Amino acid sequence: MKRKNVSTLWRRPHRGFTLIELLVVISIIALLVAILMPALNKAKQSALKATCLMNIKSLSQAWVIYATANEDQLVGGQVGHGSFPIKDHDWVHPAITTTNTAYRAGMDSYDREAEGIKQGALYKYLETPDVYNCPADKTWREYAGKTVTQQQSPFRSYAISDAMNGGWIAGFQYKKTAQIKGAAERLVFVEEEENNGSNWGSWILSAPSSFTWWNPISIWHGRSTNIGFADGHAEARQWMDESTIRMGETQQLGAKPDAAEGEGEDLRFMLRAFHHEYR
Repeated sequence: MKRKNVSTLWRRPHRGFTLIELLVVISIIALLVAILMPALNKAKQSALKATCLMNIKSLSQAWVIYATANEDQLVGGQVGHGSFPIKDHDWVHPAITTTNTAYRAGMDSYDREAEGIKQGALYKYLETPDVYNCPADKTWREYAGKTVTQQQSPFRSYAISDAMNGGWIAGFQYKKTAQIKGAAERLVFVEEEENNGSNWGSWILSAPSSFTWWNPISIWHGRSTNIGFADGHAEARQWMDESTIRMGETQQLGAKPDAAEGEGEDLRFMLRAFHHEYR
């Protein structure tokens, strides 16, 4: 009597997935992706916000170090433009042009602007051009490959408050750190990138008598903006008023809080932060 091969007794025929099984697997994967995507996107935005906050903190600390190393003098808050010619003590310079000796053939707009940043007075205390850009700022990507004029700066995402040696609003200019009362409450750096790529000058706030914003702010982190202060710390400011959010979205000049809706807390905060006498 022939003995059957034991291995053949347990052999099972191989078969692939049925169409129904494949559809079930695909449906499960799609469901998992739908569940995970919001969480992944939120985690990504949190990471961008944290990187930006660290950028502003680094800039604020470099700003403090500059004053310490320069007999208490504040670095210039302007960036050089028509009304304010470039000065050696300005914290950054505009994107260089072909007339600048640092210009090289074939420089793209990033190289030209990075060179302007390097020529600024603050750069020796923070020698990393990428720190001047918020990773959530999409302006740079929108301007990639386009011609950028000297006064535009689609890469740089931050501006210095005009009260910090900006030179625009007469009578409200800190020139030395000794003049600053309550440094932990005085605004230095703010996120600003106008939607036309023209981020020049300092960040200006209107007189409190008009209770009006002047330069808009940028809101790239949900409903918050990262801010740097004169003691070197940085924090995320959560905005309360819907008119503030609209201003950030539209980059409206001279925006006003909606008094009928009881708004104004955001502007009051910024007025207090602008200058200790400017309330």
